Amino acid sequence: MDKHALVLVEGAEGKDLRRALEKEGYRPILADSVEFYNEDEVADRISLVILDLDLSMVTNHFVSNLKKNTKAWIIGISSQKYHPHLAQALRSDLFGVVSKPLDYAELFYCMKCVEDGKQ
Repeated sequence: MDKHALVLVEGAEGKDLRRALEKEGYRPILADSVEFYNEDEVADRISLVILDLDLSMVTNHFVSNLKKNTKAWIIGISSQKYHPHLAQALRSDLFGVVSKPLDYAELFYCMKCVEDGKQ
């Protein structure tokens, strides 16, 4: 079974992340910007979302809808230590948050925990 991951990370960082995920056996779907993300196109295929919490469009409502519509595990990435505006999402919709700059070993460990929890 293919492992699909939706990557909602902009720019070069998203492209680097996509390549790293491919090496780990994922089939990443890269959305270059949250505003171009279309839930209906990918909702049934993905099991994991990697979401850049630093994007201004990311709100509690957005994360909640993403979780509800995809039923995927969501891992956030962020350069900030605190996200008081995302308190609800951090409590109930995100599996974890990995700091930027990304340490791929840490991200892949978090992803492995998600996979182990699904079994």
